[in-house]
Amino acid sequence: MLRPGSYSLALGGHTDNNIHEWFWGENLAYFSILEQWSEEYPKINLGIINIKNIAKRKES
Repeated sequence: MLRPGSYSLALGGHTDNNIHEWFWGENLAYFSILEQWSEEYPKINLGIINIKNIAKRKES
């Protein structure tokens, strides 16, 4: 469960042939969990259980 705040996504890995050479991408995606409580989203039920299926894409 994520608390309200801003988060970024990073991803890394390596090939099967060479475990010593890694690739890493930082800040590949950003998202925010807003602290907006309502009758549908009571503060006491904070968490993924009460997330609606809506998202907004922001261009930077």
